[in-house]
This record gives sequence, C-alpha cells and structure tokens, in this order.
Amino acid sequence: MLLSNSPILLAAFSTINAVALSKPVHDRGLSSRATANGTCISAPEDSCLSLVGLCVTGIASGQVSSTAFWSDRTCTAAATCAGIGAVLDAACCAGTCHQPTDISSLDYSNIYFGMVGDCAFQPGGCSLTWQPFVDWFYNTIQATDTNIYPDDGDLVLGWWADIATWTDFCEGDSCADSAIPYTNFNDWFHFSSAVSITTPGTPQYVPPVETTTRFANLWDIGPGRYQTSQPTRS
Repeated sequence: MLLSNSPILLAAFSTINAVALSKPVHDRGLSSRATANGTCISAPEDSCLSLVGLCVTGIASGQVSSTAFWSDRTCTAAATCAGIGAVLDAACCAGTCHQPTDISSLDYSNIYFGMVGDCAFQPGGCSLTWQPFVDWFYNTIQATDTNIYPDDGDLVLGWWADIATWTDFCEGDSCADSAIPYTNFNDWFHFSSAVSITTPGTPQYVPPVETTTRFANLWDIGPGRYQTSQPTRS
C-alpha cells in the first residue's frame, strides 16, 4: 500500500535540515526528495524509508543499472525491508519502470557473498541464515553514513521471517533458525510481490532539493497537500 500524508514522511520533512546536502545525490536520504503527496515511497519505518530513497536516487542518477537493482547493496537491503514491489514502484515513479522478472538475478559474487562470507565459494555454496543477514543489514546502513537505524532489531527479524516464510524455509521462533539457499532467496527478489506503478513520473517525482529550506517549513493544508507559507485559517 502506498503512503499518503504519512506520519513517517511528515517526520522526514521535519528533519530535512539534518540532511548533509554536500554529499553526492546517491548518498542523500529520501526525505530530501519525497514527492509532496508522499506517494512515491512505501516503507514500514524510517531506516527502510532512507534505504529505498538512496536506492531510487542511485537508479535515477544512473549509478545503479536500470536492470540490475539487486547488484546494489542499498537497493537489495531496501527490498528486504520494504518488499521488491515497493522498490520497483519507487523506481518507476522516478522514471525507471520494470516488472520484477526484468531485473537481473541477485548478484552472487558481490551481494550474496557479502552476506554469507567465504562459504559462498565452497563446493555447493551455502545458505543464508539469520545472524549473517542481520549483520549485513546493519552494516549496509552503516555504509550509507545516514545513521538511520531500525528502532528495534525485532523489526529486522520480522522482515527476515517474511522472506523465510515466503521461501518455505522458516524454522524456529520467528524463523530465526532458517537457512535459505541462494536459489530460493533469488526467487524472492523476482516473485514475492507485484508492482502497482507502471507509468514513469506517476506520481510526480521531485528531484533532490538544492537548499536545506525547501521542505523545512511545509504546512499541511489537507490530505497529501502542502504549501510553503502558513495557511490562513478561517
């Protein structure tokens, strides 16, 4: 479900002054680019919102290949928390529209190896388990230099459980004992959810702001509507 007039996005607007605008576009959080009605992004909480935003910016700027989203660490992490459909919808809003099966396989040598370690290249490879996944997820956020982390590790465990359940490899409480083979994990990135936005720029995508004040003083004037001056109340 797409967000509209979301408390998460409203909170993101209120913290725009904290965004380091001297960073490259690819390194800025979505809060500096969210469309005024908030419908470009669907994310469950702030850390995921940031990951999806960074991913979309990388795609829109050409730093992430238009059909290799899952070769990018940030985009891959964004998908694990928001779902693949939400990432593809946000990318389409920014001008790059694809179906999940259009995207190349999860990068084994770069992304999957980064999750499981050296066992990826042992005979037969190895499956992904909870602890390496959560370590990789938090390290990915650390690498973005946004300092926006989940409020509770149980959130990440819930996202992991969703993936493990979909792949039919859920074991233990909250799937914490699961071991997901690469093939099944890769299937999740292509078949676990559908896209709902198929037309570029629908809704309108707003490029990165050039000053810290563009969204610093937005006033809510109705569902999904904002203006930069204080509205007159009758």
